[in-house]
Amino acid sequence: MKKESMTTDKNRLLKDLAIGEISAIEVYDRVLEKINDAPDADRLKEFRLDHNKAKNFWQDQERIENQSSTQGSNIWGKVAQTFIETSKLFGNRATLMALKEAEEYGLKQYQKALSDQMISSYQKDQIRNEFIPNQMRHVNTINALIRKNR
Repeated sequence: MKKESMTTDKNRLLKDLAIGEISAIEVYDRVLEKINDAPDADRLKEFRLDHNKAKNFWQDQERIENQSSTQGSNIWGKVAQTFIETSKLFGNRATLMALKEAEEYGLKQYQKALSDQMISSYQKDQIRNEFIPNQMRHVNTINALIRKNR
């Protein structure tokens, strides 16, 4: 593979990871609009902060690779927001279930990135030691909140 093509692929991958985190932040913003006063909202706010840290990491990685950092979520953020907005019509449980689906999707993206040759060992360490554990904690906590909201 040509060096130029590899750089383009890596830039695209870093951008996709940044977009995923930006989308997650936007989704949490929408969810928190609905359940901001709920007793468990502080946990969801903490998860939003986790995604913000991950977004900052991927934007920094984009800048290191000599490209501007991704600022918007693009179409994926709109799709996720629509999914959450629709679920909000059906109550907190449906909203939490949609949020869990989004977190599971993010977890799969990180697991997939671990096998990508374009991801540096430093980036893989971050994924392995911080981002995947966070995603798993988010999914497990949201599962508990779903059970609580039956």
